[in-house]
Amino acid sequence: MTERDHWADSLPDTRPIGGNLLKVDGESLFENGAYSPLADILKNGWAVLLFDDMDSIGNEGLERLLKETSPQRKAKATGYFFRSDTLQSLIAYHLLKNALQAALGISGDVEISVPQNGGKPTLKDYPGISFNFSHCRNAVACAIDTVGEIGTDVESLSNYSEDLIPTVLNGNEKRKVLNSTEPGREFIRLWTLKESLTKARGEGLGEIGALPLLLDTSDGASFFTFDAPKYSLSVCRIG
Repeated sequence: MTERDHWADSLPDTRPIGGNLLKVDGESLFENGAYSPLADILKNGWAVLLFDDMDSIGNEGLERLLKETSPQRKAKATGYFFRSDTLQSLIAYHLLKNALQAALGISGDVEISVPQNGGKPTLKDYPGISFNFSHCRNAVACAIDTVGEIGTDVESLSNYSEDLIPTVLNGNEKRKVLNSTEPGREFIRLWTLKESLTKARGEGLGEIGALPLLLDTSDGASFFTFDAPKYSLSVCRIG
């Protein structure tokens, strides 16, 4: 049995996000002062901004976000059919924009370059800063890394279905979920860890069944997690 097959017995490379996490609530989403702790957090090389106060943003807040969003991002956000998707897209952008200004002194609109081949998006004028967005029904996350590559994924626990187990997990992973006292939590945690790895590598998900095994850390990948009552968040760093 290889290490890749045996990984589910333990997760030695998975640690809590801890002090690298900055939560932003609805009242402080628009306040740059709320992001000032990032200057110290980013001394460690990376940070995750998390917003999970979705119900606090009404129509007035949505209009304010739109007003303060770059034309590029506004076009993307308003192209969605559902209001919730538009809101999540705008919040992700503003988490990034405010974080860059507060922690790194980068002000103004943020332009995001998306490779035509579907690779990982980059900051047009700051290619040395890696970032990644993720959102679900309950939360929006923005991860930033000034040293290496970073990927993040957040998923609602309500997304769990036993029908997904055969297409997402390998044998040991399946047993880990089915033997858990919280199978939904365990499944979502594993899924987000896998997605964060593919996003850090800029590979895209492709077929769900082809998601990588978590102990494939030959490129220096390390993993971090945060669990909330309604969702799980994972981060992968490479470098």
